[in-house]
Amino acid sequence: MKLVSSFNELASKISSSVSSGTVTALGASFTLKQLTTALHTAAATLTNPLSGLSFSGEYGTTGGHLVVYVALDMSAPGSCTSSGDGCVFQTVPLNFGTIISGLGLNLIDPATGQAPTLNVAATMAVHFGLGFQPSTPSNTYVDPTGHVNLAVSVGTSALNATVNLGLLEATISSAAIGPVTGTIGLALPGGTTPLALASFDASDVAATVTANIDSLYTVTVGVASGVTINNGADVHSVGATPATRIRARSSGC
Repeated sequence: MKLVSSFNELASKISSSVSSGTVTALGASFTLKQLTTALHTAAATLTNPLSGLSFSGEYGTTGGHLVVYVALDMSAPGSCTSSGDGCVFQTVPLNFGTIISGLGLNLIDPATGQAPTLNVAATMAVHFGLGFQPSTPSNTYVDPTGHVNLAVSVGTSALNATVNLGLLEATISSAAIGPVTGTIGLALPGGTTPLALASFDASDVAATVTANIDSLYTVTVGVASGVTINNGADVHSVGATPATRIRARSSGC
């Protein structure tokens, strides 16, 4: 879903800006506003989902001393139906060709000539700040309100498949399944006390995972005429409509 490659791209652009780009061009003396503007310029060409990333200046205190932060922020969109700022959307055709056609299963909808699709969407919200103490610049800190929230949604389009096993012909149909949704959250402890970067580790991060899978899906199976059971009844007239409930509980860690 491009998340790892997007963060690698961000790191590369910032590194280039510091070594030979807009940050270097600021010289030895600059304001916090000039620094965040230079970083924002360096990140302006990021691809999605980090294309909506912004930089700003924030302030805190520790032990009566001022702490200046450079904050990185991105908001998740309200919906994700196409890739853009804070969002990656991908549609995958479920067309397996001869892998399944050799088994007598055809997923191509006879009416449209199209295979069903798997639709995957992911959104991300980020807030993270790194700061220092101007009176003692070697004292560096992490903003305690930092967080990363990832939401994922997976669903399918409607299914209209056919099965041909020689004497047995059948159709299988189902309405769109899903979306199945889940979230992963990584959060720092919050509050106003800056976290010293020198002692910052995994124990400062709380992870939360949730899942929402609780729906009743109906699959309709129709058998072609001409196949009879031992009492002479045509299976075609019997039909079958099995219903499947998929459920998962939300969990946190």
